[in-house]
Amino acid sequence: LDPRTQARLEGLEGIHTMSWIGRGAEDVRAGVVPKTVLDHQKPVRQPLVRRHPVTGDPALYLCEEKQMDHVDGPVAGMEPGPDGAGARLIRDLLRHATQERFVYIHTWRAGDLVVGDNRCLLHAASWYDSAAHAREMWRTTVMGNPGAPYAGEKKSWLPPEGVPVMAGLEDA
Repeated sequence: LDPRTQARLEGLEGIHTMSWIGRGAEDVRAGVVPKTVLDHQKPVRQPLVRRHPVTGDPALYLCEEKQMDHVDGPVAGMEPGPDGAGARLIRDLLRHATQERFVYIHTWRAGDLVVGDNRCLLHAASWYDSAAHAREMWRTTVMGNPGAPYAGEKKSWLPPEGVPVMAGLEDA
């Protein structure tokens, strides 16, 4: 991103939501009344830019329109709604991030394993012919680095104090 856009994003928060609760762009346009949800299912504010805990590199942290709250956002403090300033900003950022030069498309073969770091990528499922091919997908999520966006957090991949570390990881 150019320096002007980087400065514009400083301190902004996106409002993330579950796609099925009626707060996505499509639902708001259709006049869907948002569902009442449990506390842990309510929309959550997240910085639009996070710093990777290992590299320190900035990365966009956003979702497509179904998973951003277009009732109160999608960007806190900006004009809400699917046609508001916040939505236009999200669409501009997604348009930038999904340029061909930033996209990796995997051509699957039997036995492939793809590992990605969700802290610095956007991902999307791609179409496949489900009538002709069975799909088996296993997802492993490594938990760690909770709380404020990684500031001063302990390296979550290291074992607890007193547990032996594999050779070579002491300085990781």
